[in-house]
Amino acid sequence: MGTAEGGSGVPVTGTGVFGSGSIGVRAVGLGGPGLSAFSQGKKNAAVDGRCSDGTGVLGGSETGAGVTGESNSAAGVLGISHDGPGVQGHIADSAGNNAMGFLGGRDPTFFQHAGVYGESDQQGVMGLTTVPKGTGVYGGGTAGANGDQIGVRGETQGGVGVQGESFGEGIAIQGQSHGRDQGLAGRFIGNVHVQGNPGTSSGDLRVEGTSSFGGNVEMAQNVNIKGMLNGSAIECGGNIKAFDVVLSGGDCAEDFEVADSEAVDPGTVMVIDGEGALAPCQSAYDKRVTGVISGAGDYKPGIVLDKRPSAPNRLPLALLGKVYCKVDAAFGSVAVGDLLTTSATHGHAMKARDPSRAFGAVIGKALRPLVTGRGLIPILVALQ
Repeated sequence: MGTAEGGSGVPVTGTGVFGSGSIGVRAVGLGGPGLSAFSQGKKNAAVDGRCSDGTGVLGGSETGAGVTGESNSAAGVLGISHDGPGVQGHIADSAGNNAMGFLGGRDPTFFQHAGVYGESDQQGVMGLTTVPKGTGVYGGGTAGANGDQIGVRGETQGGVGVQGESFGEGIAIQGQSHGRDQGLAGRFIGNVHVQGNPGTSSGDLRVEGTSSFGGNVEMAQNVNIKGMLNGSAIECGGNIKAFDVVLSGGDCAEDFEVADSEAVDPGTVMVIDGEGALAPCQSAYDKRVTGVISGAGDYKPGIVLDKRPSAPNRLPLALLGKVYCKVDAAFGSVAVGDLLTTSATHGHAMKARDPSRAFGAVIGKALRPLVTGRGLIPILVALQ
């Protein structure tokens, strides 16, 4: 052991310090570092600690950091283990207990292959970034044949596996995928529960990309879901349970097979043809009337039933709610509240002036007047 004031204790060209025994090297600093080591080689370690059955490097401090590592081009602190955590950090609890995790009665399989293991009565591992767009804690994995690597994983027996908190206008948890075909911004295999804290959060679930829900989605607060946003959709393979659902569309529609879908515009009055498909109406007071093709004007369908994207010649038919409809006033001026039925004009409705013929052929009620000519007016669909 060597000492020198203001300089190096042991100036040599080979091994700086070598020690063997129960404690290979022990250094105590009264006003500075207990042990300071520097290496100029790119691949050399300033401090190399190895132990066949124990701890390679053990650092402890009452008020500061137990071990501090700094590097300009490599790892500040590198830990390698073949049967245990590469780096293990532990802090004493409020009672002063300072037992290591291995001696605390835990299952060694919990952390036997951990790159970094931290244990504390508060934060086991904490990461902080001080620059914009920095990363406090980063986890990554290399791509494999099955794509089963997990960058960051949280596990708990009865608490929260992963928790994100945001103060102000930040985002608590953000997921982003760069995959072209199968990439998902978020995937929930189990149940998803969305609940805001009274007075601090509205509990909004905001989805801007494609998310896949494999379980139930329970919404305890107001939840704003924007499906088909920028061409992306929200897919839910389970159940959605909500106290209140607000839809921005105007009607409830259902997809039906249309005989000639390319020749049918939104707002067209449809009837069932002889083959069971839909076709534009062509006669007055037709009791085969089924509804109005949704999507004309300012009203879009709020919900579409029996959606089959892969099936051709299918269009959404408004069965309930508000929809813009083609109307011909040549058979009588239409006032607000008038009942409407099919007309002889291709795909147009008209005022139902004959009650005896209108029964079973009424489409709905006019919400705006149409004095003369033909046009699109909003109606309230109510098949009778």
